[in-house]
Amino acid sequence: MHSLMPTMDPIKDCSQLFKTRFKVLELYSGIGGMHFAIKNLPIDSYDLIAIDINTSANGVYIHNHLSHNCQQMERNILSINENHFNEWAIDLLTMSPPCQPFTRIRKLPKYILVENVKGFETSDARQLLIQTLSSCGYGYQEFLLSPNQLNVPNSRLRYYLIAKRGKQFNFNSNNEEFVAKPPDIDPKNLCSFCTNILFQSKDQNLRPISDYLENLDDIQIQSYLLPDKILSKYFMILDIVKSDSLSTNCFTKSYSHRIEGTGSVLQTSDHDIQEVCRQLNDCQTDEQKIVILRSLGLRFFTPKEISNLMSFPTHFDFPEDLTIKQKYRLLGNSVNVKVIEYLLKLLLNDCELKAQI
Repeated sequence: MHSLMPTMDPIKDCSQLFKTRFKVLELYSGIGGMHFAIKNLPIDSYDLIAIDINTSANGVYIHNHLSHNCQQMERNILSINENHFNEWAIDLLTMSPPCQPFTRIRKLPKYILVENVKGFETSDARQLLIQTLSSCGYGYQEFLLSPNQLNVPNSRLRYYLIAKRGKQFNFNSNNEEFVAKPPDIDPKNLCSFCTNILFQSKDQNLRPISDYLENLDDIQIQSYLLPDKILSKYFMILDIVKSDSLSTNCFTKSYSHRIEGTGSVLQTSDHDIQEVCRQLNDCQTDEQKIVILRSLGLRFFTPKEISNLMSFPTHFDFPEDLTIKQKYRLLGNSVNVKVIEYLLKLLLNDCELKAQI
């Protein structure tokens, strides 16, 4: 007896998506975090156009991503119109498109990924975005996610949206609800190809901060130690972590320039911080307090360590002409590569089997 249902090799079916040349448009490309996530996908070949108006960010991008298949443009994205989109015939669009010309594009992208700061989900811009996506035939899912949910010891809560045109997601999505955790996908509900690419993204165990630190010598450490004036004025509000800690606060573009709420600092000594606080209460002079505070060996994380915590590859590097302040600013405006990679794999795999969210 012959089945009326067509037979399909799910592995072959899902993997075909990555066998053709993919066209990617990366808006607000920054230092290339999105591109690093794309490089981690099982895409055989792709052409990518990256657009950003920031000269320093573009320099870092070219320094790390210069290749024959990548075109970097320094321009305002508001200058991009429907003619550009139609000419480029994009498969994947990352970051938020200008909504007005987007409604007039003949060759709409198949897939879209948007990242923005927490708070975007309540903005008028977000409302316009989802209205535009719905009117253009996209299904979408919104997330509020942080890297520590993917076992990266850093908190960086961000708004994300993935959108797919004319196709359903292979998890139960709901356009009316934000998802506050990565979809809980059972590998039994996926073909083997999709299982492999999805579950490569998640570390099985949360690793300590020590795995992300540079091996600095004493002279290098000196350049990152907190100055006395910061120790005396801001010690009580610092988020202090040690090398065996399993979390760090979000690093912002003002890290080291401003202190409150801009990111964690690292304690390099073995002193008990509670004992140090008790000693401070017994101090008679500011000079005595500074001596005690210095004993903690508090330092800023280096730009390289922050890029490690943001899941950039170990070979990621900055051009030599950038200052440390510029590096912090660029990293503070960037994305966590692992979170983007995971969402792209959710977005791009076309497995017909259903998983539960």
